[in-house]
Amino acid sequence: MNTICRDPQDPGDFTVYSRNKETKSEGERGQPCLIDEVSHCQSPSRKDRSFLKVCSAVADKRVKDRLVRGLNLAEVKGGGGVSALKASFLVADRIAKAKKPFTIGEELILPAAKDICRELFGDAAAQKIAQIPLSATTVTRRIDEISEDIEAQLIERISASPWYAIQVDESTDVDNRAVMLVFVRYVFQEDVHEDMLCALLLPTNTTASEIFSALNDYMSGKLDWSFCVGVCTDGARAMTGRLSGFTTRVKEVAPECESTHCVIHREMLASKNCLPN
Repeated sequence: MNTICRDPQDPGDFTVYSRNKETKSEGERGQPCLIDEVSHCQSPSRKDRSFLKVCSAVADKRVKDRLVRGLNLAEVKGGGGVSALKASFLVADRIAKAKKPFTIGEELILPAAKDICRELFGDAAAQKIAQIPLSATTVTRRIDEISEDIEAQLIERISASPWYAIQVDESTDVDNRAVMLVFVRYVFQEDVHEDMLCALLLPTNTTASEIFSALNDYMSGKLDWSFCVGVCTDGARAMTGRLSGFTTRVKEVAPECESTHCVIHREMLASKNCLPN
């Protein structure tokens, strides 16, 4: 499987790296984050046209579309420039991490920033701050773009790894909806990393068929099952059934995969009947 990576020093330089060991160190450079990507668009004219020309000639459509969305050239030209666009991404990132309503950007953060800048630096600074787009719709779009970019970078890291392993758990949320969480462990820069891969809503219930179908649909076109060498689950029958359980279905598409029972889950089961002291 090949991975298309972008050289952070040259926005127009795309290189296709294979996942063999000889080229893995180059592929580990990975994709720069979306916020840093915006800073490359200092001159949204001839530089951008040449950049898109290289994209169309070398990169596949998915990568090109993602980079064009990330650059938001129309917003750069019509708003406060690259700095305002980058500030919009940074504020949206903080709103998401703080788990605040998306309307807080336009209703509180922007007016407060304008008041501070007006008192400290004058009206010119306040007018410049006012050009930062922070409406609820814009913040929602920014967070979606950041999320897509983080997911794409994670997929590229896993694809560059010689193997990976997953940990799967299914449960129900407060609204009684079936949810599946998937964590992934992989090798990156000669070290083992562990990240959350995805959280998927199951259409009906948590049967082995539904669990595997949901995960297989997500993995299709993103990751190769043949490089999966481990799957960790709890001891539920839907997960570990010998004939049609989730792990059995995974082993059908990943012959080298080994299944394990989560140690923490076994410890919890063993401690249920223990005395409090």
